[in-house]
Amino acid sequence: MTSLFTRPARRASLISAAALLGLGVLLPNASAQTSVAEIVDAASPAVVNVSVLFGSAPGDFGDKAVRVQRPGSGVVLSSGGLILTNSHLVAEVTDEEGKPSDEFWAVVSFRRGLQYPATVVARDERLDLALLQINAGSTLLPALPLADLEGRKAGERVLAMSLASTADPDVFAGVLGFPGDPVQLRDSLLDASEVLLTDARFHASLDGGPLLDDKGRLLGLYNSSHVSTRPDGFDEDPDADPKTPKEPDTDYAVIVSAGAIRKTFERQLSSVLEPVVNVRSEDEQEAVSVIEGIAPYVVSVWTGEADQHPTVCSPADPPARLVPETLGSGVVIDARGLVLSSGDLFASGVETASVRLASGETFPAKLLARRPLRKVALLQLELPEGVSLSPAVLADSTQALAGELVAVVGRPYSAATSSV
Repeated sequence: MTSLFTRPARRASLISAAALLGLGVLLPNASAQTSVAEIVDAASPAVVNVSVLFGSAPGDFGDKAVRVQRPGSGVVLSSGGLILTNSHLVAEVTDEEGKPSDEFWAVVSFRRGLQYPATVVARDERLDLALLQINAGSTLLPALPLADLEGRKAGERVLAMSLASTADPDVFAGVLGFPGDPVQLRDSLLDASEVLLTDARFHASLDGGPLLDDKGRLLGLYNSSHVSTRPDGFDEDPDADPKTPKEPDTDYAVIVSAGAIRKTFERQLSSVLEPVVNVRSEDEQEAVSVIEGIAPYVVSVWTGEADQHPTVCSPADPPARLVPETLGSGVVIDARGLVLSSGDLFASGVETASVRLASGETFPAKLLARRPLRKVALLQLELPEGVSLSPAVLADSTQALAGELVAVVGRPYSAATSSV
């Protein structure tokens, strides 16, 4: 949940006490960045609707054609008509051997109403990707370049976009994140390097749409297979015992990265892929630097049995939304080992904790004070003699202005990664 606020931050400063999963830091000015409207205007011509029809011959868009009702989008990758989408969105148009169906066919529709029948030229079921080909005649189609992921940092601004209908696109802004562990996508377990995360809204209408950087380049393809269709606030079983531990809720989005796309369809895309150099603006670099500046001081706090301190996030919960009640984050605020954390972690009356630093070192800690109304706890690490830590800088939160936005940085699991 970050954006960029109206006055420059000179260093990473903690402005709130502690949240269950992260700590808030101010971000720098975004005045020099490309506006969301500019990115949308530039990228939207290359974002298409992908549908499956039946009841008529391929290319016959008449009254007999019946559309399979589900949201689906895709991205134009070449001016010659190569379209990237999710494989499950065109599952019906070929059989298990890849032969075209006699009943179902795919159609690609552009924002202003142009539509073309499409054929599947390649699939990758593990990544749930499909490459389609349309014939637009002599028309050169607008295409999105694949972004270079090398050097990308958590906290960079991104946009999730789709064309669930042929009217206006759906657009949600957020920031870039990276999983620390493998991620479940349908029946496959993807390596963390193949997946991107974002705090942009999870929504079924984004299925098959692009995740864009602030230059309008394709960072990855959005997959809604695990996004819940239940309204917010509704449980699957309203009669369930509230004291029964909840299983991880399958409500998360997976973005298959541009790197995985490029590797999977290297042969098909070899003639259209051009190297793209990732150059951050000065303000974007400062925003990333702020997050990198606070991350080393963010720690994992565990109030369960010390030898059971979790290190791995569930593949079915990559955003870490449903962590155990005894797991959270904290921040080092004093060289002698004082740590701010969430008071909720100590609500059961426990007075000890296991604290894992960004370096991977783990130390026992004692509860010094807890303020239930402010949901804050102060811990003292039991450090070996002569050991001191580098602390974060506490800012004066009374100086924060309404409308300023913050990044929330947490480290509930792996010492090697932090979530934003």
